[in-house]
Amino acid sequence: LSISIWNDYWLPCIVSGRIVHSFVTTNVTWVGDLMLQDLAQWNHTLVRVLFSTVKTDRILSIPLSRSAGDDLVGTYNDLDLLSWLGFLCQPLTWVKLALILTTIWALWWSRNRVVLGILRTARWHRLTTPLVKANFDTAYREGSHSSCSRLVVQNAQGLVFGACTRIHGHASLAFAAEALALLLALEFTRDLGLSRVLFEGDSLHMIHKLNNTQADCSEIRALVTKGKLRLITFF
Repeated sequence: LSISIWNDYWLPCIVSGRIVHSFVTTNVTWVGDLMLQDLAQWNHTLVRVLFSTVKTDRILSIPLSRSAGDDLVGTYNDLDLLSWLGFLCQPLTWVKLALILTTIWALWWSRNRVVLGILRTARWHRLTTPLVKANFDTAYREGSHSSCSRLVVQNAQGLVFGACTRIHGHASLAFAAEALALLLALEFTRDLGLSRVLFEGDSLHMIHKLNNTQADCSEIRALVTKGKLRLITFF
């Protein structure tokens, strides 16, 4: 009842979640003013007078509690993902936003662990052999079709042999960005003169493709073929 119609983010299904004040009125300020006195239902007549058809339908679709003491709960069943995230994150502080995004990432990681069959948590371990470990990763921006590859090379004692970052301007897919990161790791370790290297990344998709002896027919087949050839010729 103490939710402001014009200042708070309360209306689902629109990205901002807030209704823009388009007229002057002193009688209707709170969401509670849009309800009948028994608080069990919306004042349909008033809502239709004040708002557009789209906003009216969305307001009237919000179920109301049967008692004044209960919180009002909105429904988000008809929201697409981007609209829902926009509505969810708009009024938050950076701290709360970071908490929500971290939670979403954790849920996504748990989902991948189940779907991809990873039954235990993979942790970093020091090398116990003369091998050198090359850890590579990538970040992909879909809008500009660009990516950034990162690489760190260390020995068993944790001594850093080298590190590099490279921006790729033409990465049509996220899988292509992962392949470019692996190619960078192969080239960089070869340039360092290393021959016994353990490559470590988080792209199970690329690992499966490199270990597959059959011809690759995917959209990144050229990058996969190049990666296989460099593994053979470099090491």
